[in-house]
Amino acid sequence: MTAGILPLLLHFALGLAAGFAVGLLHFRLLWWNTQMLLGSGSAVAAIAVVVLRFAVLIGAFVLLAQFGALALLAGAVGVLAARQVAVRRYGGAA
Repeated sequence: MTAGILPLLLHFALGLAAGFAVGLLHFRLLWWNTQMLLGSGSAVAAIAVVVLRFAVLIGAFVLLAQFGALALLAGAVGVLAARQVAVRRYGGAA
């Protein structure tokens, strides 16, 4: 029984950690992108950051999907947890 649970727990932990890390990066780049758009940043650079944010997020989810639905779901939970951290750090409405 425990032999079947261990891989599931490993996939869950992997998904949660990867989702949290990618989420932190995603929301940090979102903050940076906002600063670029509000300041004197280049429009081309701002668009490049948007593309980078979503490419990394989509790539991470595609990779997690290879480990199964549990890893993918845990990754989504990790991104949501990273969102909470980002909202506290950078401010804004929840």
